[in-house]
Amino acid sequence: LSTETNGMKVEGLETNYFSYTFARTAEGEAKLDLSTGYYGRRWVYTFNFSSPIMGTYVKEEFRTGRVKHRDFGAFQILSGITNAPVAGTNMPPAGTNAIPTAPPASLAGLAYIFQTGETPDRLEFLTATNGVEFEDNVRTGDDNPDKFVTYSYNLTASNTAALVVYRGSDRDEYTLTFTQGAQGTFIRREYRSGALHDTDIGAFSPSSVSLQPPVGNPGGSGTNAVPPSALTGQAYNVLSGITPDRLEFSTATSGLLYGDNTAPNSFTYTYAITGANTASVVVRVKVDRWDEYDWTFTADGAGTFVRREFRNSVLNDTDTGTFSRVAGN
Repeated sequence: LSTETNGMKVEGLETNYFSYTFARTAEGEAKLDLSTGYYGRRWVYTFNFSSPIMGTYVKEEFRTGRVKHRDFGAFQILSGITNAPVAGTNMPPAGTNAIPTAPPASLAGLAYIFQTGETPDRLEFLTATNGVEFEDNVRTGDDNPDKFVTYSYNLTASNTAALVVYRGSDRDEYTLTFTQGAQGTFIRREYRSGALHDTDIGAFSPSSVSLQPPVGNPGGSGTNAVPPSALTGQAYNVLSGITPDRLEFSTATSGLLYGDNTAPNSFTYTYAITGANTASVVVRVKVDRWDEYDWTFTADGAGTFVRREFRNSVLNDTDTGTFSRVAGN
């Protein structure tokens, strides 16, 4: 970043110049928006600081106003370069979210990024034994890029741990070495059909991207994570991929569903509070087509969900994501 509005990106012998804006967007969070001016090319980085000089990021790559690709990783502010920021000076403060600062005794409720190449892997550990694996390099035609997994995790020493991720008969065995706080390096042995298929190494770091409510005004105030008594007159964005769906609850039993570039579908629904911070929503578009949501509120009007999609009265898909109440509703 050469000036407060311009910079250059060097890749091998190629240098690309860009303009940018940079702003703090929340405690422990900042956003960098880069634009080259060619063919609507734009990159938006959201940085989540776990210390004054390092953390994790989400990068969204835009072409002509549409998101083409999204990936995740870890970042560190370098020293020894011209105009490099001084550690701890004028930087977004470390957040007070769930990012651990030491090797965790349990992974439940955490998200981790594992990077061995250009595209990282992301694992969300929902409970002490279950989680979700996210594929950021989605294959064409794959309508279920996010996979539910089971896992085991054990600290083996003060700075090492063993993590095994199971997908049916396949599994990945990680040996984690914590080199700084809750991040470090790993060796991964991938077993397919009971046989060792591949071994690779890389770096891992905790992430605040997952298991958090979406960035922005959730439509409420405060941190009260209590489900509303009713949904009538409210609208929610539900996000499990790049583009969110919008659920508008017009009455106590009916509403409209807005999807990706499609006309709205009317639906009927039922809503029930199932716990101190949980609720169930069943959205029915047709007699044989409906979605069952389990919502967990982590803030006022926002949280995470598990969604079971039924098509032709048969369970077709299960995925996870985040939801947030639309401001003003």
